Amino acid sequence: MVRRATDLDGSPVAIKFMANEDQFQCEVDARQGLDERFVVGIRATSDEFDSFAEEAQKLCYGPRGIVMEAADRNLAVVMLQERSDVAEVAGVMQQLAACLEHVHASGRIHGDFKPLNAVRMETGDWKLIDLDASARISEEPAGAELCETQPVAWPRP
Repeated sequence: MVRRATDLDGSPVAIKFMANEDQFQCEVDARQGLDERFVVGIRATSDEFDSFAEEAQKLCYGPRGIVMEAADRNLAVVMLQERSDVAEVAGVMQQLAACLEHVHASGRIHGDFKPLNAVRMETGDWKLIDLDASARISEEPAGAELCETQPVAWPRP
């Protein structure tokens, strides 16, 4: 569950609440060493606040969370609601390709790249979010808990 909020300094933030400790840890660990020009960084985690779990429970949200800079819109909303010309689309795709290249160069794959997980910031820059399904290249299956682990024959019957 992700909710928009206002930080103590008045700036907009997004809080991602998570019920699963593994999901939370992967989300935090996956951002280690990544440049915030390509991936939305974490301002704070629930580990830094004694009352986070208790307050989240009152809202019926998971007890763990991260606080991030809020984005303007995700790519899915932009695709549905905005009329972009070819040059704009090409620019967005170039930025997102650079974001994915940066994640890959760090030794990870995103694991859940889709329009909902590509966001436009207030500055107009595009970045990636939602790294809880990411995986180290050559070390663990990407999104193993979400995907079939056996090879699949195509086309499916």
